[in-house]
Amino acid sequence: MRDPLEGLSEFGTIRTGADITNVAEVFRPVHQAAIANVRRSAPSASVYAYGSVVTGQARVGVSDVDLLTVGLPASDANVIGTQLSKRFARVCRGVEIATAQAGDFVGDSDESYGNRVFLRHYCVLLEGPDVHRPKHDFSGDRRAARGFNGDIGRHARRWRAALDAGGDS
Repeated sequence: MRDPLEGLSEFGTIRTGADITNVAEVFRPVHQAAIANVRRSAPSASVYAYGSVVTGQARVGVSDVDLLTVGLPASDANVIGTQLSKRFARVCRGVEIATAQAGDFVGDSDESYGNRVFLRHYCVLLEGPDVHRPKHDFSGDRRAARGFNGDIGRHARRWRAALDAGGDS
């Protein structure tokens, strides 16, 4: 579901509707179960929610519950996500758990910049340390777009070459 508050502020910074107060009561047990499972697997990991649940646009049984963890191994995230998706099948379409590591937010690359923008404007902390979240708002500019789109330029060149060669890629 589209976030109706997503856009730019009067100052040109990114604005979203991501806020813990937008989480409907029906989705809170999913968050609590995810937190408990992550804690057992990686006690010092951070758990964030993002997407339609934190913008208040989620629909029961249709929307995913999207989570980002910092410090949880991807293999554990897959197991936890699968288990919770089955357990909460009547509440959500699935529980999707993305993983990141502390180093993913450090540096000057487009990807690390995009990760910081995403964490700052689209994620809501549910549990754990919030040490990676920048304190300042980010401008809605080309750099933010490149950070979100990552290596799209490389893919575009590959797709163009494949089209020019008459193949598909």
